[in-house]
Amino acid sequence: MRSVVSTQDLRIGMFVADLDRSWLGTPFVLEGFLIKSQDDINTLRKYCQFVHVDHSRSTGEHYKTQSQWRPEQHRARVTEMPKAPAVQRDFHKVLLSLQKQEKEKSPKREVRLAQLRSRPIPQLQPYDQLSDVEEELLYTAPFFEELRDSLSSVAEALKADGIPDYTLIKENLTEVVRSVQRNPDAAIWLTRLRSTDHYTYDHSLDVSVHIIVFGRYLGMSEDTLQMIGLAALMLDVGKSRISAEMLAKIEPLEPAEFEHIKAHVAESVQIYKSTSAYDRNILPIIAQHHERHDGSGYPNGLAGRDIYLHSEMAGIIDTYCAMIRLRPYRAPISTQRGLEHLVKVRATQFRDTLVDQFAQCIGIYPVGSIVELNSGEIAVVVAQNQVRRLKPRVMILLAPDKTPDRRPRTIDLIYDPATPTGEVYRIIRALPSDAYGIDPKDFFLS
Repeated sequence: MRSVVSTQDLRIGMFVADLDRSWLGTPFVLEGFLIKSQDDINTLRKYCQFVHVDHSRSTGEHYKTQSQWRPEQHRARVTEMPKAPAVQRDFHKVLLSLQKQEKEKSPKREVRLAQLRSRPIPQLQPYDQLSDVEEELLYTAPFFEELRDSLSSVAEALKADGIPDYTLIKENLTEVVRSVQRNPDAAIWLTRLRSTDHYTYDHSLDVSVHIIVFGRYLGMSEDTLQMIGLAALMLDVGKSRISAEMLAKIEPLEPAEFEHIKAHVAESVQIYKSTSAYDRNILPIIAQHHERHDGSGYPNGLAGRDIYLHSEMAGIIDTYCAMIRLRPYRAPISTQRGLEHLVKVRATQFRDTLVDQFAQCIGIYPVGSIVELNSGEIAVVVAQNQVRRLKPRVMILLAPDKTPDRRPRTIDLIYDPATPTGEVYRIIRALPSDAYGIDPKDFFLS
């Protein structure tokens, strides 16, 4: 006894059973609720074009029993399900374009960056209220590139015992925040595409982007996203005062060496206090991102609610991003295994509800996950589908016989495309990032 109702036709007393998008990323705490006020309707209109109304759970004139139910009475108000976009860029061609741009040198590079910065801001698409991931990649890439360059300049200033200038970092971070608000998948892809051989820079950008994505999911304001994103970029600036040999050491650290590594938190705090970017809200994030919910962290052994929310968010994401990135002393693990590790330490190292929220935010098949399809083909997840998280858009890397496809094509599983044998495409399992000898440099252009 459900009907699909335009949000313009919603009334108090209707029971909303489902949305035209995932409940994840909306402000609705419960999956299913009774509309009790005009504010409820206004919020639904902000996030959705249509919703599914359950008349057996509605009240007043909107209540219907099975015997009273006549679907034809509601057909005039039914909104069509979202359709695929008429035109969609080739994702692999976009990656090749970004790779070509990355190799350009000054002054051509400066001209190109200026041209890209003048591109129109990607618009939200009506069928999912997100910008096109390919358009977002092309638009945000120059700001991301300049943000990375600015981080390098800060590192050089710190090595020379100078005072770093965070002006350009804050300007470019603002564009990254707005990009995440339009489409979080694009920014996560850029952390992969723009990787370097410098772990500290890459990790800082990873954590910054992921905490902005997480904050967006939790409904935080743009100002808050900017603040936590900047804090994430500064978590490890104190490591600039630790020898590169110690940071790259493959063997287990001696107790004294580990104490020296832990001192980077205090160093980061001191460096941050000396900058013009000082914001008192950022200080506890830097100081507490290695504290743990059960009191097992450092430097002060804080526990429970003595740890600020933003600090614990930073700790969760710092841990997650460290696991999925190549380290001198170990290989990276898959995004899915990284999430599995966080689930194992929920309610001990981290607050259980916060871990659960992060896992839902990232999804079971995060952007960049390697998956096997029922056709035998191997693919990488290009973008999430907010309506059906188990049916993302993927780019096929290997044929059923596991030979590389040098012209990878993308398919959107939400539209139930057919395999060569006529079955509907579906994911059967996630794979580690190096499955079947996949080299990220061949496909992700990192």
